[in-house]
Amino acid sequence: MRSIASLGRAHPQRCKNARSSGYRGPLRQTSRPPRGGPVTERRTTPEETNALQEKANQQHYRTVARLAALLEAAGWREVQEIPAALDLWAKHPDGRGRVIFEVKSLTDANEVHQCRAALAQLLEYRFFYGSKGDGLCAVLTAPIPDRRRALLEELGVAVMVFGEDGMPASVGRLATAWFGRDLLGTPSSANTGESQGSE
Repeated sequence: MRSIASLGRAHPQRCKNARSSGYRGPLRQTSRPPRGGPVTERRTTPEETNALQEKANQQHYRTVARLAALLEAAGWREVQEIPAALDLWAKHPDGRGRVIFEVKSLTDANEVHQCRAALAQLLEYRFFYGSKGDGLCAVLTAPIPDRRRALLEELGVAVMVFGEDGMPASVGRLATAWFGRDLLGTPSSANTGESQGSE
């Protein structure tokens, strides 16, 4: 085990911050291995970065437009986008209230960041633009791990994922309870025969 003095030499700011906060226990250095394999030195050029951003923006716009069209076709009312704010919100066809939708395009490299961003944005949008009774739904372009879906559900965020058929499908118990299997209200096998107001 290293002495506090050697840690202070190796990480003077960390040691100073820990001591100034009142911490009196032993200090130890932690090292984390890099995630995602070896670090490569290649960087994207500004032109490549702009092209990737433009492609992501176009995909996002297409996904939001597709979602709006599907909501309207399924009888959702007052489907609206708030420019420079939320992607979409709409009132449920059966009058159960309004849902705020946040669309996120996922890749293997950005899944964690995009799920965290969706959660933060949905909570912020409800606080600043909506009301406490508004439902929150993350609409994703690719599946996410079950544990991440469970976290979002625990925090009151339903999850839908666009499938290869171009339709967003409910993922997990919360989205299924709100939407059925999909936005068209197709009942889930678990909900077949149950009354909608039993929850």
